[in-house]
Amino acid sequence: MRINSKRGDVPLALLVIIALVFAVAALFAFASYGGKFQTNSEDFSKLTFDLRMYEDYIFKSAEIIGREAIVQGGDVEKNMQKIEAERMLRIKEFGNFFGKIRTGEFEFNDNGDGYMLNVNDVFVIVQNGDNSIKRNFDVKIEFDKDGKARNIYK
Repeated sequence: MRINSKRGDVPLALLVIIALVFAVAALFAFASYGGKFQTNSEDFSKLTFDLRMYEDYIFKSAEIIGREAIVQGGDVEKNMQKIEAERMLRIKEFGNFFGKIRTGEFEFNDNGDGYMLNVNDVFVIVQNGDNSIKRNFDVKIEFDKDGKARNIYK
């Protein structure tokens, strides 16, 4: 008399049931997907564009303020602080650049044939809804004696 073993029947049945549950869950996920990849991509693209624009704005502002400080003559660091105080730009997205200029946390050195502006640990922040990006960088610009920017180190 031969006895057939039925030890594999219960695990096989459970495997089939689990596979069906996962298949139904996957179908439900596909059916309920809203297609938000393009919206998220557009939001991220806007964030990165704004971040780059604010960073470029800071470098261009540093170049303009630095040129004006050199052209005025005398102590270029004090001139730069005075120019920034007159403009009083306090925009949150521009981070701490203008605050560093106001408080004197920068170097504007005469290197013989020109000037070197160094502002370390500058940041810009952009936000869109729950998303935000913060970029840290240093502003370094080399000027000639006439105030024209020779090199901008990004």
